[in-house]
Amino acid sequence: DEPGGLYVREDVAGSIAEALVPRADLLRPNLWELRRLTGSTANPLALARAIGRPTLVSSLGHGEAIGALYADGHEAWLATHPRLAVTSRGTGDRLTALFAAALVRGRSSREALAVAIQGVMRSLGIPGEPRLEQLA
Repeated sequence: DEPGGLYVREDVAGSIAEALVPRADLLRPNLWELRRLTGSTANPLALARAIGRPTLVSSLGHGEAIGALYADGHEAWLATHPRLAVTSRGTGDRLTALFAAALVRGRSSREALAVAIQGVMRSLGIPGEPRLEQLA
């Protein structure tokens, strides 16, 4: 992760990329991890699609906002909210839990992303609604 890099040994990271990623029902990297997995700094949507698995990417800066991207083989959505002046820890984990819970409850990917971002915003005390845009 930024700025520290890997939390695990290099061989463990390689094994995750080679053995687990192809089997995943949903990948949930942050932007740094997505770039590490793909070996590229290209557009996050292109990187998520290149993995070939449904992917929820967090920590995407978007001008004055920050947000998350969901992409699979059929659709792609970007949800953003105003960026806080301070860095908050654990928001990616919170996003993942809220997204997965919404999917389990039968929500579409678009709805699950909106619910998850709204939940993150509430937990951080950010008023308003997230901005949601369809990318593909």
